[in-house]
Amino acid sequence: MKIVDADPFKSGQKNVEDNLPEGESVLYEFEVIPLDYAVTNYASPVISVSQTKLILYYDNKLEIYDLDNIELEYYGDPPKFTMWQQILEGRFTYNPYAPEDLVNLKNFERISKMSLNEVKKPPKDFILRKGQFAAKSYQTWAMVQIIKDSIAHKKPDPMLYEMIAGNFTNFNSKPLLLFILAFIAYLILKLIVGLGLPDILGIILDVGFALGLVFIAVWVFLSQEKNNKAFLRTYLKYQQELELD
Repeated sequence: MKIVDADPFKSGQKNVEDNLPEGESVLYEFEVIPLDYAVTNYASPVISVSQTKLILYYDNKLEIYDLDNIELEYYGDPPKFTMWQQILEGRFTYNPYAPEDLVNLKNFERISKMSLNEVKKPPKDFILRKGQFAAKSYQTWAMVQIIKDSIAHKKPDPMLYEMIAGNFTNFNSKPLLLFILAFIAYLILKLIVGLGLPDILGIILDVGFALGLVFIAVWVFLSQEKNNKAFLRTYLKYQQELELD
């Protein structure tokens, strides 16, 4: 591993590109939560992966690793692939205004983490970051698999990218747009009813709108569960390959 000071007049991405071997480019990029670093700029930590390098950029530093000299492990609770399980996972923030959450992430052994191991060096732990939040367990797992496939010079399963994107990948927004239009129509009709039309019409509108809300809630839930099942199949495929190895 090599540590390099970043050029403060260049972006993090440009600093990473400037420190790649000639002819290489960034293949994958992940915003992360480093658990073993004193980070000043919480929005800065990013792991970039090229054909032969893994580079951690944070604050004004770059750590450059040879892919051939590192090993990655996923540990913590197994990934969760139902909506109820994911809700029970909880949500941890990662920002300077909630430092206690970072302490909890470090100390809570069941939290899903990526461990980066280098020969004769202590392991370093990371969690995939989604904005100011720790990603869900299956998303951190997907990040680990993408990088492990890169180390093994394999092309990652495309579904891993969709897992990183989250439950709403391949989300059909047409029913939601129709519901928004129906809601606008509902408001207009309620206004007309308020001008003196029969009360029964207002009751019918309220009941119809309530049923529409229930339909949308069920539809969103089922859409996300459909994606979760696809994610689970990808996870089981990788687990089967691991057992065969």
